[in-house]
Amino acid sequence: MTATLTLDNAGRLLLPAQILRVLGMQPGVEMKVEVTPGRIELLNDQEIDVPVITELSPDGTLLFPAGVKPPSAEKIVAAIKSDRQDRIAKLSR
Repeated sequence: MTATLTLDNAGRLLLPAQILRVLGMQPGVEMKVEVTPGRIELLNDQEIDVPVITELSPDGTLLFPAGVKPPSAEKIVAAIKSDRQDRIAKLSR
């Protein structure tokens, strides 16, 4: 998943709600920040209860089964990208 964020006057970045939902992030979750040249990474050391994506509804809403071990962030992003590519391919036909 890719998003363009804008720094506000107070120096804050607002993460889009869709990203927060996919990662299971809630207000108050503490994150670590790693900064390298040209890159900022947010790291969550807490366990997040994010089930496996099994289906996308027709309107693009993610549907999750209950009680499943969460996939890695990379797998979630890959599933979203794959779905996006499938939708683009269908529109291109």
